[in-house]
Amino acid sequence: MIFPRFIMQKALCDVLDFYYMGEVEPIGQRETTINDNRGNELPIVNFRLKLETPVKDELYSYFTND
Repeated sequence: MIFPRFIMQKALCDVLDFYYMGEVEPIGQRETTINDNRGNELPIVNFRLKLETPVKDELYSYFTND
């Protein structure tokens, strides 16, 4: 199953820019939990996604460097 698009925002950034990253295919998943701001445990699913087209080097550097 191919998803039509994947949009990413740089974490811990004050700017609200979003970037179109391309189509993705889910290649794995795992069920886990996170805690909400009250300490309650919430079930979630983490997905591992494969981009159909590699990300350009300069955009990858932007997301992975502080």
